[in-house]
Amino acid sequence: MGSKNWLGSFLPFNENLLDLFLYSTNFVFTNHQISNSYNPFLWPMSIELFGSALVFCFMIIYKNLQKPLEITILAALYLFIIGSFYSLFFIGIAFAILREKSFFLKASQKSYSNLISGFLIFVVIFVDWMLFTHSSGGFADAVLPETLNVSTSPINARDLDYLSDHSFLELIKTYKDAIRIRVNIALASLVVYAIYRNTLLKSLCSSPLSEWLGKISFPLYVTHFAIIISFTSWSIIELSKRDLLTSNYSIAIIFISTGIALFVAQIFSVIERLYLIRLNTIVDNIFAPLKR
Repeated sequence: MGSKNWLGSFLPFNENLLDLFLYSTNFVFTNHQISNSYNPFLWPMSIELFGSALVFCFMIIYKNLQKPLEITILAALYLFIIGSFYSLFFIGIAFAILREKSFFLKASQKSYSNLISGFLIFVVIFVDWMLFTHSSGGFADAVLPETLNVSTSPINARDLDYLSDHSFLELIKTYKDAIRIRVNIALASLVVYAIYRNTLLKSLCSSPLSEWLGKISFPLYVTHFAIIISFTSWSIIELSKRDLLTSNYSIAIIFISTGIALFVAQIFSVIERLYLIRLNTIVDNIFAPLKR
């Protein structure tokens, strides 16, 4: 904590139990910032909370919609254009509607379906590598001078003069963050679409191992940071003190840390399941009068 490396930058404050309680019960959903976050990887929680509420509200009115698929696609497209992660929730609803209509089943039965999905996966990997991974900062950072002024604001009408006077690569760098959000949304949607229409990938995602990883995915998401800042960090520090942090020991730390994280997530998943069962009972009792 307090160091200037990647891990130290996550907890730049003095911790106390009251702040931990407030963060866990409130700020993680309403005011997540690096200055108050006890788990920096939980930054999407507010998006997930309100996005789930959007899905529930949409499902309530779903049966009353004459063209639910078209409305869903329009909502997803609008949110995508303004660069909102909430578009992913409507894309998910659209995929669910298409599944119900057997769209993906019919598509996967075509002889060229696996070829198309494989090509889409390749496109996703290539675009991600070129724009955001290549040469650390991404393709635009690799080919453009560092002196170029970088803006993170989305493109708007005031930028028309700038757009007309600069090259395509300069635009990519200037609006990198705005573009990154939209590209990531598109790439994530393409991956899901490719899996849906690929029989091999669907079989892989339906395997017992994949189902187990799905069950512990949220517990793993919640608890893995605790493993990183405890066992993993301690192992690295202790081995560094003894000049034993070799490649072999580093690989061993990675595998042992992964094993511990999976074990903790499995235990947490049992607690989560018991909690959800109890929560469902409480909610059913609350809404029971409405069902009569």
